[in-house]
Amino acid sequence: MTNWNNALKADPIPWLLEPDNPSVRYWTLRDLLDRPGDDAEVQAARAAVVGSDVVQRLLAAQQPDGYWGDDPRQPYGAARTTAHLVVLAELGVPVDDRIRRGCEYFLEASQQPDGGFSEVTGSSGREWYCITGYMIKALTCFGYDHDPRVAAAWGYLYRRMVQGEGKGLDCPYSNDKGPCQWGFVKVLDAVAAVPPGDRTSEQRELAAQLAESLLARAWDFGGREKRWLSFGWPYQYQSDLLDMADVLARLGHGADERFGVWADLILAQQDEQGRWARRAGIKLIDAGQRNRANKWITFKALRMLKAAAGT
Repeated sequence: MTNWNNALKADPIPWLLEPDNPSVRYWTLRDLLDRPGDDAEVQAARAAVVGSDVVQRLLAAQQPDGYWGDDPRQPYGAARTTAHLVVLAELGVPVDDRIRRGCEYFLEASQQPDGGFSEVTGSSGREWYCITGYMIKALTCFGYDHDPRVAAAWGYLYRRMVQGEGKGLDCPYSNDKGPCQWGFVKVLDAVAAVPPGDRTSEQRELAAQLAESLLARAWDFGGREKRWLSFGWPYQYQSDLLDMADVLARLGHGADERFGVWADLILAQQDEQGRWARRAGIKLIDAGQRNRANKWITFKALRMLKAAAGT
C-alpha cells in the first residue's frame, strides 16, 4: 500500500474533478491532491459548493427557528435537523448564520444533562452514542470544536464508552442488544475530525479502545455482516466496511495486518475504471443511482487507500 495508486485498475481522479459534483471536486482537491485551503481552485470549488442547487435546496427547507422537518420536538430523522446538518457538513458547506442557527437549535433541543445527544427534545435520558458521535463531527466541521457543549458531549462518550457508565456500550437497537459497531464508527469519525494535535488524552483513549474492538472482531462478511459490503453515502447512524476502513485508515491503522483483509475486500469491488458503486444511503438528497459507479463512494475508497498508505 506504499503507492496507493498502484491498487487502482484505472485513474478515476479526472472523473472526480469534473464540475458536476462541486463537493466531490472540492474534497478531491483537498484530501487526495493535498491542495491548501487558499489554493485558487480549492476556493472556486468551495464557492461552487455553496452555490449548488443541492445546497440551496437543503438550506431553503430550514424553518425560521433553525430546525428542519415538521416538528420542532423531533431533531432526529432522515429529513429533519440531524440529517440536514450531517449532509451539509459532508458536502463541505462552510458555516454561515443559517447553519449556525441550525446548530444552536440542535444543541438546545437534543443535548441531555449528562452531555449526550437524544433523538427527542427535553431531558428524556434517551441519549445515544451514535447520534452523539456523528453530530459531534458535524458540529466540529461547523466550528463548534471548542464549544463547551461539544466538550460535554465528548465527556459523555468517554464516561459511557470507556468507563462504562450508564448503558455502557450496549444499544437496544443492535441485533443482540449489545455493542453497536455502526455507533463505534460514528464516534471514531468524530475523533478523526479533530486535528491530531488537538485531540485530548480522553479522545485518544476512546479512539484506541473502539478501534481495537473493531479490528479484533470476528467479522462474518459472507453471512452475518454481509450488508457491510454494500457501500453507501450519505449516512446518519448507518455504516459499512468502506466507511469503517476509511475512518480507521485516517486514524493511523492502515498498516495493521487485520486492516489489510478489509482493504482487499474493498478493492475487489472496484470496476475496470477504478470506480466504486453506491448501494446504500439515506434519501435526503440525490446521491446517484444505486448499483452504479458513484463519485462519493469512489472518493471515499481513494481517501481510505491514500490514508492507509500513509501519504
